[in-house]
Amino acid sequence: MLNKLLNKFRPGLLTRLSNIIIIQLVFIFLAITIIFLYPANINMKDNDYLALKDKYAHVGQQISKAIKISSSKSNDIAIDDNLKKNMGALLNRERINYLYLFVQNKNKEIKTVLTLNSSSKNYDDDKINAMQELIDQGIISYEMRQNGDNLIPVVPETHFAVYYYRFNINKRMPAVLVSFVDNKYLVSNRPQTLYALLILFLSSALVSLLLIYLLNKRFQEPLKHLIMGLEKTAAGELYYLMESNNDEELNKLTAAFNNMSKTLWDDHKKLKRYNLRLKDAYMMLKESQKFLKTLIDSSPSCIISALDNGEINSFNKKAVEIFGINSKEAIGKNINNLFTHPINKMKSNKKENSDEKGIEILCRRGDGSLFPAFVNIAPIVNSDEQISAYLYIIKDISESKSFQEMMIRIDRYYTRGEMAGDIAHEINNFLAILSGNVELIPLFIKKGDQEKIEKKLALMKTTIDKIARFTDGLMDSNSDEIRFDKVDINQLIETILAFLKPQNKFDEDEIITHLSTETPLVELDISQIQQVMVNLVNNASEALEEKESEKIINIYTEFISDPYGNNKISIRVHDNGPGVITDKVPLLFKKRFTTKRKGHGIGLITCKRIIDAHNGSISYQFNQGADFSFEIPVSRKEDLSNQSDTEQTQAKVSAV
Repeated sequence: MLNKLLNKFRPGLLTRLSNIIIIQLVFIFLAITIIFLYPANINMKDNDYLALKDKYAHVGQQISKAIKISSSKSNDIAIDDNLKKNMGALLNRERINYLYLFVQNKNKEIKTVLTLNSSSKNYDDDKINAMQELIDQGIISYEMRQNGDNLIPVVPETHFAVYYYRFNINKRMPAVLVSFVDNKYLVSNRPQTLYALLILFLSSALVSLLLIYLLNKRFQEPLKHLIMGLEKTAAGELYYLMESNNDEELNKLTAAFNNMSKTLWDDHKKLKRYNLRLKDAYMMLKESQKFLKTLIDSSPSCIISALDNGEINSFNKKAVEIFGINSKEAIGKNINNLFTHPINKMKSNKKENSDEKGIEILCRRGDGSLFPAFVNIAPIVNSDEQISAYLYIIKDISESKSFQEMMIRIDRYYTRGEMAGDIAHEINNFLAILSGNVELIPLFIKKGDQEKIEKKLALMKTTIDKIARFTDGLMDSNSDEIRFDKVDINQLIETILAFLKPQNKFDEDEIITHLSTETPLVELDISQIQQVMVNLVNNASEALEEKESEKIINIYTEFISDPYGNNKISIRVHDNGPGVITDKVPLLFKKRFTTKRKGHGIGLITCKRIIDAHNGSISYQFNQGADFSFEIPVSRKEDLSNQSDTEQTQAKVSAV
């Protein structure tokens, strides 16, 4: 604050320079005053001194003759009036302007006994008083104490001198004459260089005055006009021109200022035009943005845009509806929070010649629930041809054509599983015929009834042929070859459950998923793993049919990794039912058996064959209910195309 105040009241450079010059002049005149007004030492030539001393001795003798000393003890002195008149003529002759006589009586008192004025000089009282003040009483006292005649010259001014002459009126009465005369015999000892110095001082003073004039007239005033022009320009008066009538340097500065003013005015007009264009462009852009925002918000598709780092910067109304997240909450978050896997890890499952380009992925709603979706990703390129953001168009495929086709495929495998009971029943009928005839043949052999034996053998052969034809018919329409694709296992499970849950048989069941978010993409055959999951979930539901309390089916996924790099995915289906009968557990996945009224007992065997084809393992344990789990590798370590025909045949899995 103090610095601001000091800067506010601090004079400018030119003002300070002028002040310094004025101070210089003051010092110059002070020096001149000291040099020329200070008393100087006096030099007197010897001949002049002796002549002057003789003159004052003559004056002293004349005064001594005219003085009458009284006989009183005080030795008072009286002066004859005629002497005074004669002394006036003497003073004129000796060119003494004024004369004082001081005597010392017996009491050592110094008194003035005579004052004489030259008849040619008339002094007023002020002049006389001034002379009396110049008389040095100390010199008079000093002279009174000396012996013999003595003359002391003093120069108080340059135009006259003061002389102190000591003599004796008699042996007992010393006297001192003090006179003021023209400075005729006295010469000052000041050197001639002082006069040269005076000339230099005067020259310096003239130069300083000239410099002040030039600074003020030729520089300071034009500079003030220039500053005024700059202030007007700063105030908005852009086209302000100054006249060029100064020195060359200032003319250049003025010309530069005028050029600047013209340029500013031209730029101001251009800027005004550009501002109008920019305003129109801004209004058009604002309308375009408004239109685009309305278009995006009104779109039936979920449209989200995110920066290159994944930060969401727009979230339309359909996205709010699908994900159940407010747009204010979504903006600023990472786009990958909406998916079970980071979007950059996903790859399209579509074939290269497919019309649809995008990614099938499992999305996560605000409440944590998952749904399958198809995502199209388009880069947004800036003016530098650099990708600055991405546009995500997300479509819920829960009810889409591809989803329905997948559901039909699952339903087909599920239907095949239901048909397995009828198939097994038919085969059992054939086996019953064979079993009955096998039991009768030994009896006929004992009786030797060859005819009946032949009939029974023919019947058995016919039955075997029927079984062969029946199984051949099944084999002609059964299996699909294994085809491995990279799949999000969580998405696959959610898709299967989306198909199963609406079925009436699962109305009383509560199916809960516990899906790990750390699971990578897995190489598997989608249709066959779907068949395994359908079988396991269907078995769990049927195991809970007779349970009266709550019926819960839990499905877990987990990523398993070991130090050797063998990464696996574990899928576990758990129900809170009674579990498998203990003595039947060793038969699981090995022999056909069932505890269901309409069961056929081949579902778990089929699951075992499918998991084996994936180089995985399946197991069962009782954990407060039936707990079926299977593990499959994350990636295939060998290509099925290199396997033998026998291995490929074994890898084929029939839906029945």
